[in-house]
Amino acid sequence: MSQDHKITRRTALASVVASAASITIGATALAAAPAAPALPGYASETPEIIAALTELADARAALAKSATDLDWFAAHWGYHWPKAPEEILGGRCMEFESRVETDILGAPVFHVAADLTKRLPRDMRDNRKLCFAIETPAEIREWIATHQAFSVRGRSPETRAKDAHRKARYIASQERKLALSEAYFAERARVLEESGAPQMRQRHADAQRAVVNAFAAVSRAPVASVWGLRAKALAYLADAARHREMLEGLGGVYQSGYALALHTAQTTRPAEGEEWPLIAAALPDALTIAAA
Repeated sequence: MSQDHKITRRTALASVVASAASITIGATALAAAPAAPALPGYASETPEIIAALTELADARAALAKSATDLDWFAAHWGYHWPKAPEEILGGRCMEFESRVETDILGAPVFHVAADLTKRLPRDMRDNRKLCFAIETPAEIREWIATHQAFSVRGRSPETRAKDAHRKARYIASQERKLALSEAYFAERARVLEESGAPQMRQRHADAQRAVVNAFAAVSRAPVASVWGLRAKALAYLADAARHREMLEGLGGVYQSGYALALHTAQTTRPAEGEEWPLIAAALPDALTIAAA
């Protein structure tokens, strides 16, 4: 699994505005500054931007390794993960909801509607892929206790007998579901413990967070030359590419910032073979975007 760090719309907007502002401010400051003495290119850059780019290169390399490790882990342990019995599939839910059924890496599990012969009526069994919550043992026990507390109703012995039968039948069905749910969650817990999946997922989440922080560090770092400004623009392009679908919903703010970053990256392109090695190491994907 190689999912990127999830951000909210507000976080994305703040990141876009901050990054675009840093490029604009940097360009203005460099234009207003007196001519600096000739230095060998990026050797004149600030320690802050150098440290931030180094951090970004290391963080992105670590995230790539983490993604590779997750792919191996999923291939090795994925088939041990239990599939929830159809009987304990609860209500349909969105894939991002916390109660959704997940695989060993925490990704939502999708069920093909055509396969759900017990859960869905015939006219709803098609090729749609649906997510469901799982009915937990605690929930089922609560339903059983609630129905056990109900009094049998009816004015005649016959109606009371029918109501008692319905009650007993419902409780029996829930007890069967309880056994399935307990077995499912027990097997999940066993596989999680034996595989070390929570630790693996946490390491990947930490790697994702480190990349987010490194991009932010590049955005905040002061620069002393056009090389630093180029690094900021390329970092913006790379970061925006990771969240493009969400950021495009921001409209003009995203489009203006992206256009400014792309223009900056393209107009500061050095001659072939003269790229700052730190930029090449930290932002190879952004270089491809800017060269397109």
